[in-house]
Amino acid sequence: MTRRTFASMLALVIIAVAASYHVAVATTPVPDQPYMKAARADLNGARKELLRATSNKEGHRTKALEYVNKAISEVNAGIVFDRKHNHAIFSGSASLKAMTPDQPAHAGGPEPFA
Repeated sequence: MTRRTFASMLALVIIAVAASYHVAVATTPVPDQPYMKAARADLNGARKELLRATSNKEGHRTKALEYVNKAISEVNAGIVFDRKHNHAIFSGSASLKAMTPDQPAHAGGPEPFA
């Protein structure tokens, strides 16, 4: 095999690999609201535990249930808002996959307000 033939074959392999990578990345689905859904699941778990607790807490258990129910409602509203305003923009673009709307905007380091 000559150098020219080898170089041509190598170029074709590189192009094929690059093209298949682009197709694979472009068709990878973007997760829909993973952090918001996780938060909602945690809040639903907290709600179940509060409902199991005894009611002799001088109204604090009831107030906590109100706050948890309101938080669940706000999470749901946030998911709906994001789907209408942001998510459709990002879901079709593989180059922006790292910037899905439900993910933190910073790179590395601790979560803000954690």
